[in-house]
Amino acid sequence: LVFSVSPPPNPQRGNRPMFIVRGAKHTLENLVFSLLIGVCHMNPSAIEHAKIRIEKARKAIERLKNNPSPGETKDAWTDFLLAASAIYSKLEQGAKSSPKSEAWYGRMKKERKDDPLLQYIHHARNSDEHGLTAITKEVHRTMLKHPHINLTAELFADNPEAGEQDWQFIVAKPGAADEIVPAQKVGKKAGVGLADVTDDRYGDTFPVPNSHLGNEMKLDKPALAAEAAFEYLVMLTHSAEQLLQQVKPSK
Repeated sequence: LVFSVSPPPNPQRGNRPMFIVRGAKHTLENLVFSLLIGVCHMNPSAIEHAKIRIEKARKAIERLKNNPSPGETKDAWTDFLLAASAIYSKLEQGAKSSPKSEAWYGRMKKERKDDPLLQYIHHARNSDEHGLTAITKEVHRTMLKHPHINLTAELFADNPEAGEQDWQFIVAKPGAADEIVPAQKVGKKAGVGLADVTDDRYGDTFPVPNSHLGNEMKLDKPALAAEAAFEYLVMLTHSAEQLLQQVKPSK
């Protein structure tokens, strides 16, 4: 690295010496900073913080998938929402390192606004943190079993009477008529579903999502929504990590 001392210090700049580095002016502090870590589009510390939240989100999903009680489900869902929100917050702060990363974060923020699932998670966290309205609802789960083969299903409904109705398994058979068999009810259990959320900070209500990145999906339960969003959050952090590539100095 070749540098030379500039003309005498300028009083208007606090008498701090200036240097010329490959044609670009730096204060002494910025020069030392650049020599130590290079010039990056994204603050590396933001990536590390985001990865920590990724792990928190992963652990919350593991709890959601481990057949938790309703109370445990709500706690794990809240933890996931907090981790997801923190990932965006950390990357937003880290993106302030350069115009390129700021533009990148602007695109990611718009994608969050336009996507039903990502938008819902953002505002569900706001509602849970700042509001008083529940972000989940009780659902009634009935376990159904085929009487002859190893085939089970779960029925989720807001109305407990739905589980009392007669349900059937319809088994498709190639080249033959479908087999219709009455389902056996083998158990009932209280469950947790997602509810429409109202973000009091904006006064808007956001419905339970049914699509993500242009694909229709069943996202009415915390575990389903968290798993789909988690894949995106991992890709988001990886995309931010690509901005750590050092800028090659111009000749």
